[in-house]
Formats: sequence, C-alpha cells, structure tokens
Amino acid sequence: MPSAKKNVGEALDQIDKAKAALTANPSALAGTKRSRVDDDDVDEVAGTKRRRVDDDDNRGRASHDLLQPSLSSPAPQTSISGPINPTPHHDGHEANPEKPLLTHQPTHDLTCRNEDLAGRILWAGNDAVRSIKKLPQDIKRLPPHPALIMSPKVKEDGTVDFLVLTSLQNSTLMQYFPGNSADAKRMRSYYLPVEGSKETEPHPDDPVKNSMVKTTKKPHNQKATSYVNTTALRTVPFDHLRAYKDGHKDGKGLYSQDYSIDETSYHKLVDFMKNRSPPDVEKIKDWSKTRNKNKSRNKNKSHNKNK
Repeated sequence: MPSAKKNVGEALDQIDKAKAALTANPSALAGTKRSRVDDDDVDEVAGTKRRRVDDDDNRGRASHDLLQPSLSSPAPQTSISGPINPTPHHDGHEANPEKPLLTHQPTHDLTCRNEDLAGRILWAGNDAVRSIKKLPQDIKRLPPHPALIMSPKVKEDGTVDFLVLTSLQNSTLMQYFPGNSADAKRMRSYYLPVEGSKETEPHPDDPVKNSMVKTTKKPHNQKATSYVNTTALRTVPFDHLRAYKDGHKDGKGLYSQDYSIDETSYHKLVDFMKNRSPPDVEKIKDWSKTRNKNKSRNKNKSHNKNK
C-alpha cells in the first residue's frame, strides 16, 4: 500500500508540474489540432487563421494527386478556410435557418491567396471563364459560375482546381435529366445536391448523395436549387477568380469570400471524385445538344405564340 500511495503521489506531482508549465507558457498549445467535424462553438469568425495543410507534417498535396482514382487512399488531411459549423442529423437538401449568413465585403478582391483554399466557394466570372480550357464534353464556353475550390493551396503555376456549382437553370435533376433510363440515371449521378438551397430536392436515385455537400454559411439570397457538377475537374488561374457574388434580384450583388463547404463534405467529395465511374464524354455532349435543341424549340414556340 505505501508503494501504491507513492506512485499516486508521483503522478499527481507530474500533473501539477505540467499544469504549471502550460500556465507559464500558453504558446505550447499553439497549433494543436482540434476536431473540426463536430465543432459547434461560435468562437470563430471569417478570416480566422487556420493551420495550413502543409504545416509541420508535409501533408499538403496537389489536388491532381488527391483526385487520382484510388479505392484505398484515405481522405486527405486538410483544413477548410472559414468557420466549420456543420449541423448533425441534417438531410443535406433542406435550408438550415441556424447557419450564419455570409459576411459581405465592398469589392470582389480576394485576400485569401495564402490561406487554405480547399472547400472555399469563389466566383468564376468572365475573366476566369475566358481563361478556362474548353473540355471535350463542352458544347460552348463555360458561362460564369460559382467555383468550388478543390486545391488546398495555389499551385506553383498560379492555378487552382475547382468544380462547378450550378443551379441547373433552377431545375431539379429530374427536370434537367428526365426519365428513368440508364443514361438519365448516370447523368444524374454526377450531380450532388448542396445543403442550404431553398428548394433543392433529394437526389432521385441515391439518398446517400443528399448528405455529401454541406456548407458552413448560407447566402443572403439563396438559389432555388444548387448542385455540385462532378463531371469535370477544371483549372483556372487563381488571380482571375473573385469573391463569391451573393446575388440579388435587382441584379446587383455583394461579395463574400467566407463561403465554403465543411471539412467532412470536402473529404467525402474527394473520395467521390476518386471512386465514381468515369464520365461518358459523348453522352454528356449528347445530353447537352438535346437540351439546347429543346430549349430553342420551346423558345420559338413561345415567340410564335406571342405574335
């Protein structure tokens, strides 16, 4: 018994010494990794400095490497710029009134070049889309769109990789890719509903996809529908991007650079990009051509009807 009491006493002495050391030197805790998945505190604001993906342990990797097909690769260890505040038990397709609104800024200028970029949502305007390489499945040049950044940081050549966010012209997946054919289902499989949009419906073919993309904040003026288009990972010079345009019905927009998806969503999205079946370029072109023809036909019908 005396020996046991002695061991307990020594342990308590060590704890007291550790507490005293931390009190005397609080910076010893600097850089401590916190769990971001269920962090629901409110002590973070836009622009809070986060641990960079390549600090200390050289975990930062180019997104091209991250997104190569691999069934065994773990999710990349990266952090997300902007506050992480996911809500549990959420379907991923309903608006969440508890989330804070985006923080606006007066101009579209970006100040986040040297911050963690993975999961941030920026704006690819006219300057950006003119610099984006046209892909084989593109019928015409990509119009301006929100860009979901997949690169943890700006690459050596000054570019970042991104996925397009789209409202599908305010359509549901069933409206945009109608029918229950294998081709229609395959096209719908590449689009993931974004949580927080006002009227985005559950994925018609795969309920799992409804909880994959969750945002940390919500825009002041939300799109009726919003999806991540995973058919192509595109590349753009970072300096051509702008702060996200939080649009208004009058056509005037305010700007924000603290719009992002949460860390869990980013990891799920990287895994999805690795493991999904390769997009059929010709099928994508066929769907685009058919939709453009139907759109022109309906426009002509409407014009003739109004004569």
